[in-house]
Amino acid sequence: MRIQVSGTTPGTITLEGNGAKQSAIRTMPGCTSGAVGYATLYVDGGFAVDQKSANRIEIRNFKIDSWCTSRFTVAVNYAVGMTHRGNVLRNAKAGNGANFYQFFGYETSIDGSNRLENINDPGHACYATAADPPDYNLWTDATDGVFGAMAVNARVANFYQAKGGNNHFIATHGWGYPGGTDGQPNLRGQYNYLMNGNAVLMGTIGDQPTVAGIRLTNTINDNSGSVVTGHTITGLVEASVAGISIGNNVNHTTIVANNLTYTATNRGIVADSAFAYDASSNIIHSNTNSTITTSLFLGGTSNQTLTLAPSPDRIYVSALNQTGSASDPSALQFTANGASGFMNWSINSKVWFQLLNTGFYIDAGGGLQLVSRGAPDSGGTGFRILRVPN
Repeated sequence: MRIQVSGTTPGTITLEGNGAKQSAIRTMPGCTSGAVGYATLYVDGGFAVDQKSANRIEIRNFKIDSWCTSRFTVAVNYAVGMTHRGNVLRNAKAGNGANFYQFFGYETSIDGSNRLENINDPGHACYATAADPPDYNLWTDATDGVFGAMAVNARVANFYQAKGGNNHFIATHGWGYPGGTDGQPNLRGQYNYLMNGNAVLMGTIGDQPTVAGIRLTNTINDNSGSVVTGHTITGLVEASVAGISIGNNVNHTTIVANNLTYTATNRGIVADSAFAYDASSNIIHSNTNSTITTSLFLGGTSNQTLTLAPSPDRIYVSALNQTGSASDPSALQFTANGASGFMNWSINSKVWFQLLNTGFYIDAGGGLQLVSRGAPDSGGTGFRILRVPN
């Protein structure tokens, strides 16, 4: 089936059914049409239209079933502001395909009322192993989309963004059946989210992947970065599975406040190289079950203060190496720059130790005094600062 806006005049097309259980668009069993082999529903939103954003294509309350015959259940050549509500897109054939694919366009909306799935039907089993579903549930090459759908059973990833584009994945849920659910075999995929280039993931769920819940890559020299926050990985996973996996050249990305408890120790966040942990590259903080944290840069040219609140009565500062374990080579470094830069160690506002370019000073009761190399009994008048042998 084909939906197309033709000519240069904007148009609105609404395809509305009576509900996903009643209204269906389905590939006929045994169909050998080349067009159907490509897509069960093909959408062209009118690239030639003068005012592209005036086009509106809406699909509501349909079950669109590829019957394991079409590469794509829904293939969108071009669309602006396309919306899906209350639809079930299902059962694309094995291989490099998806339940939803968009080649070009922007502002597509597929909200939480939609479900993308690849599931065996009674009497019609297409997927016997985890290698049999299509590669993706949702695959987008477009930009500025907002997605909130449930996606179930894909070989590579439930959600795949191929070319950046600042697409938003908000409260989406990616899952691979572990075997037994709905009478299905084990159909777990490698990733729940495979994001190339900048994307925004907020409140997302990654359910039982076999490699990582989220995989971030940057093969397109996209330097604008991604945001990942409020993500939860859930379900029983192997010890090798990572919560968030960061590829080479991923930069300007923020990964904050994610729940990675279901992963094994030190598998909450992993990276292909130490570049990912550099504060000039990414910001990584406050993620459960992950010891990976980038350095904190306060910035600015005026005085900056970082206060560590003790709980309940003390603060621990530890040095970890890049694998997240307190082993060699660990380092804890404090640096103050500039000719007049200094460091103070204070208790109750009283400075006891001070380090300047000119030396190290101690207050042993008579004010700050320079610690210098000298005779064993050298020191200030009336008290001894330090005993240092010659």
